Amino acid sequence: EVAKFTKENNGIYELKSLKKLNYLRAIAHETLRFTGSTFNIPRIVLRSDVKLAGYNIPKGAVVLDAYRNFSMNAKFWKDPTTFNPDNHLDGNGMFKKQKAFCGFGMGRRDCPGQSLALRALYLLIGKLLLRYKFELSSDGLKQVNQVENNYDRQTNHYDNIA
Repeated sequence: EVAKFTKENNGIYELKSLKKLNYLRAIAHETLRFTGSTFNIPRIVLRSDVKLAGYNIPKGAVVLDAYRNFSMNAKFWKDPTTFNPDNHLDGNGMFKKQKAFCGFGMGRRDCPGQSLALRALYLLIGKLLLRYKFELSSDGLKQVNQVENNYDRQTNHYDNIA
């Protein structure tokens, strides 16, 4: 996709063209989803009247978001334990944002640099693909399989902790 696009645009691959590279964007988002790049950042409950999933959460309690549960939950992703960029494409091959994607956190406390980081990632991946040929060695395939077999390494499917 990147090589074809660059060829059609007189060798130009730049920031303003990224919206047209749907599969590249899907690969970047799927990599972030699949590898679990978001850290669970602890939050301290500041009020005494907080309820979460029917539980009373006491003031001063430390709460952890289980972002990995969103990334590997079959409720949100078709076959979540398999790397599949199509998770981020619609029926026409166009990139679509997923509500369960939390590669940079969620809600109003998500990463303020998300947009910049994603653009830099798209540019980097595209430039690497244009300049180098990548092949997966047999050792690399073993490592990929190891990651797939240990997909729940960050959380052990904790739905609620009370």
